[in-house]
Amino acid sequence: MITEKIEKILELELRNKIFIFIQEYPGSHLREIERITKIPYSTLKYHLNYLNKHNLIIEKQEKGNNKYYSKTIKSEDINIRKNSRKIATSA
Repeated sequence: MITEKIEKILELELRNKIFIFIQEYPGSHLREIERITKIPYSTLKYHLNYLNKHNLIIEKQEKGNNKYYSKTIKSEDINIRKNSRKIATSA
């Protein structure tokens, strides 16, 4: 259920693009998001911090990288998705 507050936060097209990207590719790290979306680093960092501050995403530090997950994903799914990404990238 999308509340009016969430709609307002995601009203900005660029912020919405980042949020959708994180939902589609959970566990992506900052530079990966920057490279794929072609959003400049400082702009991306600002919007990621904004989404995190407003509890729409989770930022998790893993092996020196900040990885991002949508709050719609349960915390126990984070480890499952992290492990499946390792398998997918090593193939």
